[in-house]
Amino acid sequence: MPDSELDFLVPEYAEDPARYVVGGLHPILIGEVLHQRYKIMHKLGHGSCSTVWLARDQSQSTYVAIKICEASPEASKDKSTHDNLSRLRDQDSTLSLDWKLLSIALEQFFHTWPEWNT
Repeated sequence: MPDSELDFLVPEYAEDPARYVVGGLHPILIGEVLHQRYKIMHKLGHGSCSTVWLARDQSQSTYVAIKICEASPEASKDKSTHDNLSRLRDQDSTLSLDWKLLSIALEQFFHTWPEWNT
């Protein structure tokens, strides 16, 4: 028997809805446009401190994956790791071909939800 009715309604493959709080995950709506450019089309998945969404880049007419990190110290570590990997990949010509094929974000931006600001 589930602990609550909500536990029963949330599939195992979905993130916990209780994580959608100030300082946690941010709610995203299908059709929402982020950064005046990326139209959210479909949820691709979630991880320990982020969700990933399929979006249409309206300026390039291509599809992209958008990773939205929660507002937490763990997410800050993720950004720091990304920055370091990007720097290594772009600056070190001695890296093996496998390392240079590492997928790094095309762009980073911050998005605020006014209704969540306190």
